Amino acid sequence: MMYFLFTPDFAEYGKYTTGMNAEGAAFSIQSFSSKVIGALSSSAALLMLGLFGFISGSDAQTDLAKTGLWLLYSVIPAVGAVLQIVLLGLFYKLRDKDVFIMSQANHGEISIDEAEKQLAGRFIAYHSSTIETEE
Repeated sequence: MMYFLFTPDFAEYGKYTTGMNAEGAAFSIQSFSSKVIGALSSSAALLMLGLFGFISGSDAQTDLAKTGLWLLYSVIPAVGAVLQIVLLGLFYKLRDKDVFIMSQANHGEISIDEAEKQLAGRFIAYHSSTIETEE
């Protein structure tokens, strides 16, 4: 779920590095991927509940089904969240201050040269003459 937080960053980065404003594409990809992830995760959860012997509508569940429910609703999401945080810490390189500088350059508040200097060459702008400024 954390990837929703980064879509605006991707849009600013994309405009800064390519010169094209593709916010609509970024947010439509986010919407589509959330639907695909929702469908796949729901299907996987139902499959795993079946494998654990869960019986829908039954007041009494087997110990294996109870263990399966506990794993599906507590342990697996916790492991996924920790894994997600570790992977983001290792591989996600856009920081808030960098995105803020890119946004300023994208909107004409600072020059591309100034942005390049502040970003210390970590991210290369497309071309200063091709980036559109919004008014």
